[in-house]
Amino acid sequence: MRLLICSVLLLSISSAFKILVYSPRTGQSHVNFLGRISDILVEEGHDVTVLLPIVGDRAPSNGTKLAKTIVVERNPECIVEPAGKAAFDGDVWKDHGLFERFRLMNGLLQICPVKSQVL
Repeated sequence: MRLLICSVLLLSISSAFKILVYSPRTGQSHVNFLGRISDILVEEGHDVTVLLPIVGDRAPSNGTKLAKTIVVERNPECIVEPAGKAAFDGDVWKDHGLFERFRLMNGLLQICPVKSQVL
């Protein structure tokens, strides 16, 4: 009888969480990384939903095999890469000076208001 009571108490203590993973489809490595984390959480018994807003065309897959996915299509008004692809690829890791950083940050800030309206 004690074993039955302990089992019921343990079952009521262990519970799964509902987790939302925000994974913008900007680069395939980021999408794969967050997708793998989502799959691990699903395997552990959690209810995981991955929100995938389409930002660019560099990440064709959603990265997860087990989690539920919600794909948010790109708004035609959305600026995908205002500073050009080079600014978001190799040039980010090079030091071009203070004014170049401001130009890059300004380009990123132009993306944010449109994205918040879409979501």
